[in-house]
Amino acid sequence: MRLSPEQWPTHLSRQVPPLTLLISSEPFLSLECQDHWRRACRAQNYEERKVWTVEARFSWAEVDLHWNSGSLFGSRSAVEIHIPSGKPGPEGIRKLEKLANAPQADKRLLILLSELDYRTRQAAWLSQLQTKALWTETQPVPRSALTQWIAQRLGSCQASAEALEFLADCTEGNLLATAQEIAKLSLLYPTGPLTLEQVQSAVMVMSRHTLTDMTRALSQGNGAQMLLLLRSLNQEGEALPLVLWSLSEDWRAAYLLCRTREEGRTPSPSIFKEARLWGERRPLLERFSQKTSSRACARALQGAAEVDQLIKGLGHGDPWETLGQVILDLFSQPPLN
Repeated sequence: MRLSPEQWPTHLSRQVPPLTLLISSEPFLSLECQDHWRRACRAQNYEERKVWTVEARFSWAEVDLHWNSGSLFGSRSAVEIHIPSGKPGPEGIRKLEKLANAPQADKRLLILLSELDYRTRQAAWLSQLQTKALWTETQPVPRSALTQWIAQRLGSCQASAEALEFLADCTEGNLLATAQEIAKLSLLYPTGPLTLEQVQSAVMVMSRHTLTDMTRALSQGNGAQMLLLLRSLNQEGEALPLVLWSLSEDWRAAYLLCRTREEGRTPSPSIFKEARLWGERRPLLERFSQKTSSRACARALQGAAEVDQLIKGLGHGDPWETLGQVILDLFSQPPLN
């Protein structure tokens, strides 16, 4: 059954099917669909996550072993098979058909294909997968529809026609950047309506900032300010590895402080030493640790590791934009207080 990406959250929240197929012709919408699928799997107790990326000389033996064996502790698993080329090859086609024909009650499978060429779209194996799976294809949003897409995403925080056109012009062709600007504007001006001047001031950041400013914004729980600072640092030519290192150090320190408090202990000098907290950073990170959780910090650190892989040329995506998404995800976690 084919669904649009907008239908995924509602449908998956009711039941994750044994087989789901996602064809990615638009990276940001594809990431959203993947997140919806993973959240639905966790909510339905498919908590163990297994991910394989099919590249040259990929061996399917480990996939076979996991698929045909139960978990030692009886847990249920969410299995992802990513095929960046969109072409699994002869052996891969046989394995995918076998997986589709042998669903497991304790497993849910997501097959992710990158944008497909004409020949692959006509292939029998793909047609067979589409027949057996819940599937969708994410498509780029054309410029003619982008202002309406932005208005829908803004929800109750509406904007003037001029503001919508300006934001569309600034981010056309990069839906992830568009979504991040929308999230930032919603944080800065939650009640709306947005004027052209407000959107221009938020999107066009020209002032100089430092990494310490990022830590200060983090301590205040100000995700919108952190995104403004991140864009400013990018525009100013700051080295992304240095920015990522600084944020990772902050998130690591906050993780240690949160975990200590969650265990019912008061942070001791040895904890501050382990977290490498001295000078101004100590009160700033103590303040932030009281607004978040160790789980949220752990997810941010996992996201930082993914950004590090992108910086090294491993994987697909823009590392600056991905780091911005990590920040957004961090502040989307419910506060503790």
